[in-house]
Amino acid sequence: MADAPKDVRSFLYIFIQLLHRKATLVNMQIRLVSDQKLKRHQRSTYRTMQRRLFDLWKQYEDGQRNSKELLEACSHLVQPM
Repeated sequence: MADAPKDVRSFLYIFIQLLHRKATLVNMQIRLVSDQKLKRHQRSTYRTMQRRLFDLWKQYEDGQRNSKELLEACSHLVQPM
């Protein structure tokens, strides 16, 4: 580390501080979620996609779709919107 240029060392120290701050926030968020004081925020796009995926899986479980149809339908879910 002593051989590294000063700007590289400065960047590393700043990066380490940011990582520490982020780790502290994550620990706090985990605690809040565990205490049910913080809820997960899910974007509507992904919430809709997840709902559709669960609906497709339910159809598969009920025998309304076979595995090929399930996979084909799922492949359409992940195409760019």
